[in-house]
Amino acid sequence: MELIEARDIANAFNNFFVNVGSNIASSIPASSTSPELYLPERQINSLLLSPITSKEISDEICKLNISKASGPYSIPTILKVLHEVVSKPLEYIFNLSLTTGTVPHQLKVAKMIIK
Repeated sequence: MELIEARDIANAFNNFFVNVGSNIASSIPASSTSPELYLPERQINSLLLSPITSKEISDEICKLNISKASGPYSIPTILKVLHEVVSKPLEYIFNLSLTTGTVPHQLKVAKMIIK
């Protein structure tokens, strides 16, 4: 069948991609073998992340350029003033994130400025 209309072409592509997974899956014979048997042996300690210290956090905060404060709250300025107070809670949050492999949603938000 020849497809000429843009809508028909789009629908044909959609039908193909909607069904391609199930079509391929139906042609694969069932197996009782665990997929993990096909994986190579795990490499323990292949990546090491040392815990972050409050001193490291405090040092990085002190490097912030307060002339580049963003937003109405001037976060770099506030952080520099309170670096000794906030560095310990930030140490806990950052290290918990590293050990659990999760990142709090609030730490995923960023403001991008393209020049």
